[in-house]
Amino acid sequence: MPRPASPDGYPTMCLALLAEGPAHGYDLVARLAERTGAAMRLPAGLVYPILHGLEGEALVKAEWAEGEQGRRRRVYTLTERGRHVLAERTAQWERHRRAVDRVLLGGWGVGVATHG
Repeated sequence: MPRPASPDGYPTMCLALLAEGPAHGYDLVARLAERTGAAMRLPAGLVYPILHGLEGEALVKAEWAEGEQGRRRRVYTLTERGRHVLAERTAQWERHRRAVDRVLLGGWGVGVATHG
């Protein structure tokens, strides 16, 4: 069964997916699962609170749009402020990833360090 992603990473992943284009909440859930090969899932019960929080921070904006079968749904779009914050968070993540890689891959080289 796919594991949920870290709760701290969900908002940033939502911003990254919205950088690719507008989406409604369920679309983000499906896109995250697809993008990660179903290795990560965003619980449907969390997506809307996350999106509302991002909207409150002016990182995304929401508009009502007609969906399939005439159903109205909120479609979220990344704002310019959201793009800036995403760039900052992406840079922070890259620094963090490189630091973890140095530990897991044994210093600066490739492969896990072994100690006898």
